[in-house]
Amino acid sequence: MAAIESKMLLAASIESVSETGQIKKNIYKALFLALLLPVVLYLIYISPLAKCLQEDYLKGLKKSLPLWYIVLPFGFSCMGGISIAFGMPRSLIAVLAGSVFGFWAGLLLSELSSLIGAGIAYFYSHWARKALLSQVMERFGKIQSYVQAHGLITVFLLRQMPVPGLLVNMFLGLLHVKPAVFFLGSALGFLPQNIIFTLYGVGLKKNFLMNASLASVFLIFFSILFYFLYQRMELAKNLWSQVYHSKKNI
Repeated sequence: MAAIESKMLLAASIESVSETGQIKKNIYKALFLALLLPVVLYLIYISPLAKCLQEDYLKGLKKSLPLWYIVLPFGFSCMGGISIAFGMPRSLIAVLAGSVFGFWAGLLLSELSSLIGAGIAYFYSHWARKALLSQVMERFGKIQSYVQAHGLITVFLLRQMPVPGLLVNMFLGLLHVKPAVFFLGSALGFLPQNIIFTLYGVGLKKNFLMNASLASVFLIFFSILFYFLYQRMELAKNLWSQVYHSKKNI
C-alpha cells in the first residue's frame, strides 16, 4: 500500500512539474513574440504598404466614401467576427483594427469582432448540442464543475489560457452558461490581448517605436501575471490543470 501511495505521489509531482513547465513555456513564447512581432511589423511599417494606413491617405479615402464612419466599422466587425468564428486569430483582427481605426476605435471594434465570433460558436453549440456534446465533454468534462460554481471568473480565466477559442466557445455553449455571463466574461477576458495587439496595429499608423514597445511590455507583463495567477490562485491552478490534461488528449 505504501509503495502504491508513493507511486501516486510521484506521478502527481511529475504532472505538477510538467504543468508548471508548460506555463513557463508559454511565457517564453510570449517573450519570443514580444521580440519577433515588432521586427515583422517594422518591415511592414517601412514598406510601401504602410502608406495606405497613413492618416493623409485615409482622409482622402473617407471623403470618397460618405458612409465611411458607418459602413466600414460595421463591415469590419461582421467580417472580423465571422473570421474569428472560423478560426482566425483574434490577435490578427486586433492588429488590423488598430492599424486602420486607431487605438480606441480599433480596440472597440476588435472587442466587438471577438464577441461576434465567440457568440457565433456559442449559439451554434446550442443548436448542434446533441452532435457535439459527447465530443467536447469527453475532453473538457472535468471543467464543468468550475464553470458552474464560478461562471464569470472561469470564463475570464479560460480566455487567458492557450486553448483554441473555438473549443472554449462551444464548450461554454454546451454547458448552458448564461449569455450575460458568457459575453461579460469573454469581453473582460479578451481585453488584455486586444489592447496589446491593437497597440501593435496603431504602431503601423504612427509612433511605431513607442506603440510597439508599449505593446511588447504589456505582452510580457500579462504573461508573467498569468503565471503568478496560476501559482497563487487555487481556482486558476485547478482550471489550468484540467485544461492541460484535456489538451493532451486532443
